[in-house]
Amino acid sequence: MNLMNVIYVPENETMPPVPDTLDNLIGDALEQRHDIIQLKQLTDAAEANLAQVKGNYWPSISAEAKYHDYDTDLSLYKK
Repeated sequence: MNLMNVIYVPENETMPPVPDTLDNLIGDALEQRHDIIQLKQLTDAAEANLAQVKGNYWPSISAEAKYHDYDTDLSLYKK
């Protein structure tokens, strides 16, 4: 079956060129849907929250070190 016959384009006419690939057109359409953009942002926020919760699950280990150099000359205290 000829595609031209299915969409009822006469044999002597040609179809206009497709401006872009289907994947690009779908991507453009999804970028213009505000509800999809909002859902994407909500999903990103939920994933960030999940990463934070998982990070708080495990115990954290921290270390601190200090060094003080004191004067050990005790001759000042002799009378």
